[in-house]
Amino acid sequence: MKGLKEDDADLQQLHAEGEELLAELGVGGEDKEEDNSLPCVLILEDDEVSSFMLVKLVKKMGCRVRSYENPLKALKEAESFKVALLFLDMKLPEMNGLEFLTRLREVQKNQDIPVVVVTGYTQKHLVDKILQHKVQGILAKPLKMERAIHFIHSLGGEAKINKEAKA
Repeated sequence: MKGLKEDDADLQQLHAEGEELLAELGVGGEDKEEDNSLPCVLILEDDEVSSFMLVKLVKKMGCRVRSYENPLKALKEAESFKVALLFLDMKLPEMNGLEFLTRLREVQKNQDIPVVVVTGYTQKHLVDKILQHKVQGILAKPLKMERAIHFIHSLGGEAKINKEAKA
């Protein structure tokens, strides 16, 4: 089992690789300060490394980020802001990702949120079930920064993020 220092080194290496890829692809610049005029991306992911990568990518795209591990907390706090894009893990504590999505979309303002599912479940019957929930796509785990960046670009990059979704 890795120690804390080894985990920190892994995260630092991941951060450095991500920065290089972001620079190569011309995504964003410095991290943005909290600015309520920017669209807000919700990340619901309980895997620390995947969450870190997604948060970094979204910030570089010039968006605000709300990242949660707990779906119940995310549901409660999502009442206070408009979600422009949702990155959603499938295996979560308390409920699965599709249950979360169903509950989130019960609120009128959340019915048309673009959703990218982030999951290790890639069996055809599970993918078909996920796609029935009107998601924009599935990003397979293990998550790699390069794949995530290319995937976002394939969706149209920032254009797919609902820029009208402000605080």
